[in-house]
Parts: sequence; structure tokens; C-alpha cells
Amino acid sequence: MISAKNKLQIIIITFNRKKYLQRTLDIFLSETSPVRDYDIMILDNCSNDDTYSVVKHFQKQHKNITYKKNNYNVGANANIAKAFEYNTKDYLWIVADDDTYDWSNWSEVEQAILANEKAIIVSRMDLPEKFKYNISKQLTQSAFVSAVIYSKDLLNDTVIKTIYDNVYCMFPHIIPLVNFINNHGTLYVVDKQIVKHGVYENKTAEDVSWLRGYDKKFCSSRFVNMTFEGGFAIAISDLNDTNLKYQTMDILIEYIDWRNGKRDIDSVIKQYINLSFIHNNFYNIMDFYCNMRTKYKKIIIKYLLAFYLKFSLIKFKVKCLKLLLKISSTKYKEKFDCKLKKYYNKYHIS
Repeated sequence: MISAKNKLQIIIITFNRKKYLQRTLDIFLSETSPVRDYDIMILDNCSNDDTYSVVKHFQKQHKNITYKKNNYNVGANANIAKAFEYNTKDYLWIVADDDTYDWSNWSEVEQAILANEKAIIVSRMDLPEKFKYNISKQLTQSAFVSAVIYSKDLLNDTVIKTIYDNVYCMFPHIIPLVNFINNHGTLYVVDKQIVKHGVYENKTAEDVSWLRGYDKKFCSSRFVNMTFEGGFAIAISDLNDTNLKYQTMDILIEYIDWRNGKRDIDSVIKQYINLSFIHNNFYNIMDFYCNMRTKYKKIIIKYLLAFYLKFSLIKFKVKCLKLLLKISSTKYKEKFDCKLKKYYNKYHIS
């Protein structure tokens, strides 16, 4: 008889966090863990903290653990992409090295696997009961890497390529779900969550940064200055259902609102634009704008105009005009284009 154990591979992604990896393996391989005999791979993103010594210790007692180490630090998001490619079973669960688990409802996961559910959401931190069947909420919950168990049926050459294409935006793991939803698929949500966000005690900003191990001076500004909001907007941009995309962005804006302790959407968008200028990352504004409702687009245009009038530095005025040219209606394009040409001619800007 086929069991869920034979159908699921668990891949733990890790980089230079051996103490967290050890705790995770202790949880996964404990006597009471229902997954202690499952196929578990450690995908090491070229750690230099002797991570393998931790893995080797567990391998002596557990023959179901395999270890693969990248030749280079390809980044957390590329490591996620590699996990999709390396999977050898019918189902894949990609987990981080620092999350916490409650196995009391694991039997439901096994039933869902045996019932051939294609995408199983196993985290409910941002998915309370009243939103259990809300697709937008399901997508925002799935931003958490460990939240979903994927069927290999969700993957093909095009999906894998698109996963790699989205490595820079922080959410390559959303891509299979977007494609599944576009093809009228339904995500399965467990009644009681299995996993929640990792333990953050004594962690520094560097411990949780997607830029760990890199010299930021030599990374592309698009990558270095990518934001959670901009990256997520890119990941869901290919949703065919425009209303669903807008609803998901509404939830994202509520998240920014909550995170910054504000309830005024105007202030939230203004702050987001301001930060984009501070970090010289104007792509974020475009990514955000292209996936939002008209009422939010109007707020972005309003503040770009305000910033244009406020800035004294010509380079920022030019940036504002370029953005306004891209996003404004035909009615205003000629006006902005005329102003831009004047700056070009007066200041010899190429």
C-alpha cells in the first residue's frame, strides 16, 4: 500500500545557521515526529560555518537524510528554485531551517497527499478560519516559504523557468500557485496549521537578510533594494483574474499599513514612495503601481507630482517625470514630456 511517506520529499534550505538547522533536525527526527522516516534532503547554500558537521551527526543515525551543497552561495531564493528542480518525489515540502512545528494534525496532510491534492497549505498564521477559502489570503499566506506542500504536477519546464526568472523578487515559490490558480486549481488548506514562522530570538538583521554572504556593492540595485511589497507584486502579476490580483494587492497594502502602525492608506503609499526615492529604487514604484486598483494608482500619481514640486535636485525631478510619463494618461503625457525635454536641454541630461 502506498503511503504519504513514499510520496513526499522534504527539502530543508539552509545557509550558515547550523544551530537553527540542528534544532530543526531535532524536531523532524524526534521519536514523536511523524516525518522522522521521510526522505529529507539538506540543501546547503555553500555554508562556511561547518554546517555539514551537524548533518553528518544525524546521518549516522538516520539513513533517510541526504545532503547537497551548492558550489557557490546562489542566494536564498535561488536555493528555493533549486529545491523545486532537485525534488525526486510526487510531492515537495520546502522548509526553512528555523521554523516551529506542531505535528498534531499531520494525519490530515497525509490524507490530502493520498487524495492527490495539488497544493496543500500547512500554515494558518495569516489565514484565520473566516478567510480559509479566500484565494487572496491563501496567496499572501503562501509568501511564507514553508507554508505549502507542492505536487510535482504543478511543475513543468515553463513553470521552472519562471521560478528562476522570479528569483530576484524574493517569491519564486509563489509561481507554481499562480499558474495553478490560472488553470482553475483549488488550494487545499489544513484545518490546523503544522508550521509557523521561525524563532527569532537573538537574531540580527543579517541573520534574516536575503543578502547574506554578498558584497552589496557588486549586487544589482534591483536586487539589493527589492522590497517585500514590490517582490510580491511581481510574483502575482501574472494572475489572469484582474480582480483577484487587485484583491491580493489590497491585502498587501493592509499588511504594510499594519506593519507601520498606520491606518491611513494615503500615508502608507506616500511613505512607500518616499522610501523608494531614498533607496533610489524606482522599479518598486512601477511594480506596485502596475498591479493596483485605480484608486491607489491615483494616490501614487498624486504623490509623484507632490515629490516633483518638492525636490530641488534636478535628478529627482527628472526621475519623477520619467515615472509620471510611464504611468499617466495620454492627457498629461504631452505636458510631462515637454517638461522633461526642457530639463534635458538645459542640464544636458542624456
